[in-house]
Amino acid sequence: MKTQHSFWNIPNTISLTRLPLAILFVLFIHNTAAALTIIIIALLTDYLDGTFARTYRKQTATGAFVDPLMDKLFVGTAAIALHATITFPFWKLFMILFREIFMIFFIGVIAATAKRTCIIRLAKARMFGKITTVLQFISIIFIMLRFPFQTHLIFITFIFSVLASYDYLKRYHALYP
Repeated sequence: MKTQHSFWNIPNTISLTRLPLAILFVLFIHNTAAALTIIIIALLTDYLDGTFARTYRKQTATGAFVDPLMDKLFVGTAAIALHATITFPFWKLFMILFREIFMIFFIGVIAATAKRTCIIRLAKARMFGKITTVLQFISIIFIMLRFPFQTHLIFITFIFSVLASYDYLKRYHALYP
């Protein structure tokens, strides 16, 4: 990853749009079409920021941190808002947010014990993490639209969350034995 130190670049700005999108999702949660549109836009921004950064060599250490943070913020906000407005079991919410809960704890421990470069190296997106993020967005859509197979998808999302979490732990031990 080419490390640049500019915070304000196009990929980081695209990532940061998920913050107001999370707020808009909460405001429009009772308007299914609007909420669905907001989720799709948020998912597209997740794709576009990384694609733009790689294509135009605008990858930054800040972007490696901001992009997953905005994913966690959007997914967490959307899932909790849906749980508060659409009755579905708490275990489904936990399964969707497992990786986010794990990563907040894990990064907190690393931040307290390791160097900043460790967090940056660990924040780099990996395949299990990317798949988990997409599955989380789709799980939220399934819950919102009350699709009948949402429980199956949530279990699959949970499995990928566990695999992504294991991948982070494995990567941490490989970088810092």
